[in-house]
Amino acid sequence: MQPMAHKFDTDKLEKLNDPERKKLLDPDIIWETLKLEDPEILVDIGAGTGFFAVPFSRKMKNGKIYACDVSEEMVSWMKNNLSKEDLEKIVPLKTEESRVDLPDCIADLVYMINVYHELENPQMMLRETYRILKENGRTAVIDWKKEEHSFYSIPGPPLHRRVSKEIIKKELTDSGFDFISDLDILTHHSFIVGVKTLP
Repeated sequence: MQPMAHKFDTDKLEKLNDPERKKLLDPDIIWETLKLEDPEILVDIGAGTGFFAVPFSRKMKNGKIYACDVSEEMVSWMKNNLSKEDLEKIVPLKTEESRVDLPDCIADLVYMINVYHELENPQMMLRETYRILKENGRTAVIDWKKEEHSFYSIPGPPLHRRVSKEIIKKELTDSGFDFISDLDILTHHSFIVGVKTLP
């Protein structure tokens, strides 16, 4: 059983845009690692201020990113602060904890970055991502590694709130995903990917 989830404080919204975040999670490195070939639809779960949705959308030719968040404040912030050009490809969308108001089988990729440890029921969210993915679509879960950093200070949630990569992989498998990959390219984050295959 996982510890009780903890939602990000929207009063700290500006921290989500801190350029220092790129030192821990570089959107370019994540994009290159995913090797996306002209995707049509991406879904960003817990998009916040669009920190990842914006650079990802600029790498897409004609596709769209649904930037989903449970916080109305975050969704409004994106609508009011992202550029007109970015909003041509980014669709801010208010969602529920484990329900995304999108049709079945439309997404090439669903990604969650620093969100998994905040979910009250991660498997319900994973089943929802499975539903909205196309066949052979992928879900990427990137979250803080569950390990100590005693010799220097790293931001992020306390250790007891982090989720081990073993649990993430098991929950992906239990939710129907195959070909689980552990992409160990980030210093402080797990990067786990699962593929939706049909029986």
